[in-house]
Amino acid sequence: MSDSPKRGKELKKLINEGIKYLASQNRDYRYNASELARHINTSRVTLNKYSDYINEILEEIKVERKGSAGNGIVHHLLDRIEILEQENKELKQECDYLKGDYIEIFKKMYENSENLIRIINIEK
Repeated sequence: MSDSPKRGKELKKLINEGIKYLASQNRDYRYNASELARHINTSRVTLNKYSDYINEILEEIKVERKGSAGNGIVHHLLDRIEILEQENKELKQECDYLKGDYIEIFKKMYENSENLIRIINIEK
């Protein structure tokens, strides 16, 4: 890339081509401003001025931004919450099924309570 300062349409074209090139090099590519800045020979500060344009390109090619360490933890915790909510839902369903079984058991015991009383009295 040229060392001359880039602006406007020229810079937008370089940003677009740079992101698409970097994304084509790695199937699991995540946008990283530092990497793009090095690739097109500009600064991250300059790229920040074009963040709306960059977001449009990322949406268009379905690429996520590379998260900071804090974002990684947030994503991990959100995934964990989703897993725990699913487990909770499944356990509640199992609990509801067991409640139904317990109700049936107690109904049968009540229906046969006279027989149970006779059995208990015989054993005494």
